[in-house]
Amino acid sequence: MIVINAGLLSSASTWTVNVIHAVLAQDAARPTFRTFADTLQTVPRQERDCHLLFKSHHPHADFRLLAQARAAKFVITLRDPRDCVASLMQRFGRTFEQALVNTSSSLAHLDAVPAGDALVLRYEDRFFERSETIRAIAGFLEVGGCDQAFCERTAARFSIDEVTRLVACIPDMPTGSTTRYSDSIAHNETGFHTGHITDARSGKFAERLSADEISIIEAVTAHSASKFGYALDPGVLPGTLFRHDGDARASPKFHLAAGEWKARFVADEIFSCKIHANGSPVVSGRSGAALGFLVEAPSHAVELRINVEPTGTFHHAQLSRL
Repeated sequence: MIVINAGLLSSASTWTVNVIHAVLAQDAARPTFRTFADTLQTVPRQERDCHLLFKSHHPHADFRLLAQARAAKFVITLRDPRDCVASLMQRFGRTFEQALVNTSSSLAHLDAVPAGDALVLRYEDRFFERSETIRAIAGFLEVGGCDQAFCERTAARFSIDEVTRLVACIPDMPTGSTTRYSDSIAHNETGFHTGHITDARSGKFAERLSADEISIIEAVTAHSASKFGYALDPGVLPGTLFRHDGDARASPKFHLAAGEWKARFVADEIFSCKIHANGSPVVSGRSGAALGFLVEAPSHAVELRINVEPTGTFHHAQLSRL
């Protein structure tokens, strides 16, 4: 069996992949090979008959093809993207711009996964606090031996309190059992790291982010988030967040789902503007007009740019998906 835990960043996907691993371990006849991967190209060849368990935040086209062919079981974990950005900033000290890129890229890749046959878990439902979730995962994977006692033991093993205790011990663990990254230390066996477990609250973005930051997150994620039941207001990209870059002002970079989009720049006077995707300009025009552009792949970062003129005020830009 191939199982892919495709999770939005900061959506309790590490909890989920550990539970999936525990469920697959109930099949004593086949071991499980588990790894973090966004594409099959990075997965080493397995010579044994085993379950394959992949955790991915940016599932590439070959993973999505497995979903379309129903050759793999997908467990998708989701969270309000505004809270994802706030969580990445809180737990890893990332800048707003970095967290926006990380979250929008993850969501843009998930947007392309056919979700109809997947098990979809939403952070706001607190699925990671309930043994019922473990029963649901076992039933979805059709693995036997996962009775009520197993589900309760597994829920206790990966409870917030137990994971918090594990995370606290990670810095003192022996060499070889952890991996040090630039912003955290990870426990090799479970994948939990020192950036895990803060307050686990939903809605904390309202306290940690400015109104302009919330607006731009909504502008670039609302269309993909709506696919998974998140009714976000498709806001605007405020001009206050466009940074000076030579003779132009540029928006923070972000990712959109593959497909056709249009943008409109709103200003007091007419300005020239451009849209970049994957590092290159894809369309240019004048403010006030709707500029259509194509995002060829969710991995292609998008940036809106407007020339600085001596008079007039640039207010914001609007995005819409065609």
